[in-house]
Amino acid sequence: MPTTTPATTPTTSGNSTNIRLNGPTGPSNPVECNAQTTLIELSWMVTGAKKIELRIDNGDPYTYPNGARTEMLALTGDGKPHTYKLTATAGGSETSGEITLQSA
Repeated sequence: MPTTTPATTPTTSGNSTNIRLNGPTGPSNPVECNAQTTLIELSWMVTGAKKIELRIDNGDPYTYPNGARTEMLALTGDGKPHTYKLTATAGGSETSGEITLQSA
């Protein structure tokens, strides 16, 4: 089983809600990559959100439902750091967590 790297501490803004975010977590850093891209496994748990988005390097969002998720996502093998930011929103509040990974 791969080692996971904890995400940064989630931050909350806006009015208080019952959004709960745990993650994302992923592989140990740096990630071994023998190609232009490699698939990595990210996991998280979100409850109480109306909208959940994951952005890689501030790109277009991937949207997900509430609940526990494990997703296989691409990591570019360019040796640069790449940030995976998960944002959950509901009722004017926002909670987010992120993990930054780099290929080796």
